[in-house]
Formats: sequence, structure tokens, C-alpha cells
Amino acid sequence: RKRDVIALLDRIRERGSPIMANRVLAAVRKFFNWCIGRGILEVSPCFGITAPAREQTRHRVLSDEELALVLDAARRIGFPFGSIVEVLALTGQRRDEVGRMAWERLDLKRKTWVVPGEHAKNGKPHLVQLSAPVLALIEALPRTGELVFSGHGGTMFQGYSKSKARLDDLSGVSDWTLHDLRRTVVSGMARLGVAPH
Repeated sequence: RKRDVIALLDRIRERGSPIMANRVLAAVRKFFNWCIGRGILEVSPCFGITAPAREQTRHRVLSDEELALVLDAARRIGFPFGSIVEVLALTGQRRDEVGRMAWERLDLKRKTWVVPGEHAKNGKPHLVQLSAPVLALIEALPRTGELVFSGHGGTMFQGYSKSKARLDDLSGVSDWTLHDLRRTVVSGMARLGVAPH
């Protein structure tokens, strides 16, 4: 029922994830539209529900000085969160792709990492070339299980919000998101004359 969908979205928004509430609404709406198309439902419970949060396109790019402060703080925080931040800044990949990095997807001799299609935003496997700093970082990490950045080996890192707040405090850099590191990498590479492809 509509009130069940609204209650779900309210719980997500109240835990401090308003944009995630928008994503959940989009997924639930798509599912119910599929149900209508298959003749399972006549009316979607999502009909008339507006997005819980207003979204703005971000354009934040960290300056070289800010990036240096963030990386220094990430190194002080260490494994696993600090290491995730370093890999984000060194590869320009997405947070969840890095968070799901598995040892079996790494070929350290060939200096590559394969992001499987089910973990990539576009649904296609993606080959990431690993630079010497990324390789050195990964090779120094403890092997706790199948996932590279898991304290327990089998589950993805949790606690991004608290860890990010600590990173902001240590670095003195605020008003940025982990995804802004991706934009920062792309902008920095363009400034250095690296072709987009």
C-alpha cells in the first residue's frame, strides 16, 4: 500500500540518507510498474509519491592542496576506510566498486583489476589498470578474506558516514563527498593532458 512505501522512504530519510530514499523510490516504482505490465497489479502504490529529497548536481572538485590533506588523513586512519579513500583517489573508480574489490579479481603481476559487470554502474565488466602507487598500497594490505577492504574478509566495509566525518575532522576539508574524488581525478588528469579514454 502507499502508506507502506511512504513509511519505508521515511525510515531511510530519517537515518540520514535522503538521496538513498530517492533511489529506493525509483527501484520500488520500477518494480510496481513491472507488476502492472504483467497484470499482477492494477495500480501502483507509488502513484502520486514524490521524491523524498531534492537533488542538486554536484560540481565539487578538490584542489591539489585539499586532496593532499585528505590523503594524509586517510593514511593516518589506515585500513580499511583510509585505504579505500586512497584507492578512490588513485584510480578514480566508484566507491562501491572499490568497496567490493575482491582478491580474485586482481592480477598484481599484470597490474590489473577487473570490475565485474554486476558491480559496475553500466553493467559491463571493466578493466582497471593499476599504477605503481595503487599496487604498493594493495600489496601492503592484510588479507582477511575474499574482499580486499573487509575487516572480516567476507562482508563489505560498513560505516562510511562515521569514517567520512572523522576524515573531514582530521583533514580539515569539508563539504565534499567520496564521489567528488572521482570528479577530482578526471579533472586532474584532463589538466595534465591525459585523454578521456
